[in-house]
Amino acid sequence: MHKIQVKGKKGKHWPAVKGISGNDMFLIFFDYEKKGPIERPDFYILNFEDWKKLTQKIYNNYKDERYEIELDENYRISFKKAGETKTIYPGVDIELNHIRDFKELWGKIESVATE
Repeated sequence: MHKIQVKGKKGKHWPAVKGISGNDMFLIFFDYEKKGPIERPDFYILNFEDWKKLTQKIYNNYKDERYEIELDENYRISFKKAGETKTIYPGVDIELNHIRDFKELWGKIESVATE
């Protein structure tokens, strides 16, 4: 059995996404930005391997001296003010440019649904 987590947005990004932490999970982002009330949203489908690569890339490319970024063993990102120990922002904002390559990749789910 597999689990699916779904995140939706109407604005510029998906805020504070904590992600998934297992090979039996999928993360689906749907996007209503610039869509009319009866238009189908865009969908982006990630499995755990995709999530690991994405968070590693975000972690490696992060540049903001005001905050420190942490990536834990479950590939969850959190932020704290530079020089402090308390986490102030669990999760990471996901932007469309982060996940554009995963648009409509329903085959990832279909391949395990038939097992």
